Formats: sequence, C-alpha cells, structure tokens
Amino acid sequence: CAPAVLFALPTTAISDNVEHDFTIVHLTDVHGHIFGNRHIDDSADFGDLVSLMAHMGKASSNSNKNLMLFDSGDLIEGTGLSDATEVHGKYIFDIAENVPYSALTMGNHDIGHSSTTELMMEDDGFIPSWHGRYVAANSLFRPEN
Repeated sequence: CAPAVLFALPTTAISDNVEHDFTIVHLTDVHGHIFGNRHIDDSADFGDLVSLMAHMGKASSNSNKNLMLFDSGDLIEGTGLSDATEVHGKYIFDIAENVPYSALTMGNHDIGHSSTTELMMEDDGFIPSWHGRYVAANSLFRPEN
C-alpha cells in the first residue's frame, strides 16, 4: 500500500494576454489514514491538510494567485476506521467532505465493494455532495440485484 502523497506545484498559465498563477496541491492514496500514518515519520493528518489549505488560501488571495487541491482517489481501505462499518468508508467520507477539494476522483479501493459505491452515489451521498467536483470517466456502476 503506497502512502499518501502531498505536493504543491506552482505554475503559470496565460489567457487573453493575462498571466494567471496557480498552486496545485495533489493528494493520493490516503487509504483511510486521515489521522496520519503511524508507520511514517512526519505524517500529517486531515486537520493538518485543512489548516495548510487555509493558510495557503489566505496567502494566495492576498497575492492574486489561484490555489487548487486535487485528490486522485483511494480514500478508503486500509485502517480500522475506514473498514469499521459494513459499508467501508462511511466515516472517512463524512470527514473528507470537510476538506476543501477543488476536485477529486475515485480510486480502485473506493469502488471495491458495491455497498460502498451505492453509499457514495446516493442522492445525499459522497459524490453528489461535491456538486460536480467529483470527476470520473469510463466508470460504470451496476447495482447488484
């Protein structure tokens, strides 16, 4: 299981002859370690992430820069908290909804159980809670009958 990876990538884009500065923060493979990973030195948790984004967001707004946070999936599967409920990820999804993601997507561990996928897709579930910022392509969900 790969550890979560967080990195910031400053970049510049030009449109209509106006320069736009972006800082992209990318997170991947959390695998339920929302309270950090005790097996990795200097491991951060979701509270640290939210705090970091708040501080970076304040600095970005003061300097007219854009800050974006992306997650490429695998939020669940790997810790007791993640796997504690019959429908894996319930507690993790509830907490992750408080992280200021610009966009996120599913990983293979997020859709490994049909009951988890059903929970994510309910009208008031995890995916609709992102109001179009949960992005997925080439995905087909077939509920069990």
